[in-house]
Amino acid sequence: MCNRSKTVVNRLIRAACLFPFFLTANVTAANETNMIVLFGDSLTFGDNNNFNGPVSAGVGSGRTGNDGLSPPLPPSDKLDDLLDAKSRESTVINWGVGGTSTDFGAARILSNLNSSLIDHSADNHYILILYGTNDFSFGLSPSTTAFNIQLMIDRARSVGFTPIIGTLTPRSDRNVSDYNAQVAATANLRGAPVVDHFTRFLQDGNGGLDLLDLEFFGGNPIRLHPTDEGYDVIAQTWFDQYLENEIVEIPQTAVVAPIIQLLLDN
Repeated sequence: MCNRSKTVVNRLIRAACLFPFFLTANVTAANETNMIVLFGDSLTFGDNNNFNGPVSAGVGSGRTGNDGLSPPLPPSDKLDDLLDAKSRESTVINWGVGGTSTDFGAARILSNLNSSLIDHSADNHYILILYGTNDFSFGLSPSTTAFNIQLMIDRARSVGFTPIIGTLTPRSDRNVSDYNAQVAATANLRGAPVVDHFTRFLQDGNGGLDLLDLEFFGGNPIRLHPTDEGYDVIAQTWFDQYLENEIVEIPQTAVVAPIIQLLLDN
């Protein structure tokens, strides 16, 4: 080995001795990655008056947050931005299928999650389930919705995902409290964390309606889909009530590269 190589090696060894904390933190951060799957209907897909693309079943399914494709999907994009700003190393995947019921969700969940496992690698796997706002229109009772959520919880766990259940956001045309009560009770029975979007929206005032877009369905005005600000609130609620304490913040390791480069240059 030439003298130059020996000198570089010796300096790197000294750097490791001088800065063990930084080097160890850097290795830990590199090994911890998280897959976060958003699973649901149009509330997960991201529909509202500003949605700039076709709204049909399946559009956007399986896309990652901030993937650069059009149209943007607010729920996954906003959560991806938030996790990045909070230094949580994660891949956010959107499996929202607009206009669907929990029957359809329970039937497709294993296929969707297995696709994500094939396409992306991670150390930890989470699925954030926000499903059921369409069930009334499909003739599904709150107890049936809760049963379907139980199936989703069990099926997600069978392929290594930790399920987190979100309560439905308010809507102006009907009360979703009965659905939320049954879903939350089932989640608690199955030991799955519950994130309370419904109460978070109510806290905004005006029954949460300020966070819902005014849209027209069959000529009738309805507030159903969150505004852009409402999707911000959903992302923040997922983070505040579960992800913040579950996903470890990446240690600050920026000091390592300049130190090693300085040693190499000398």
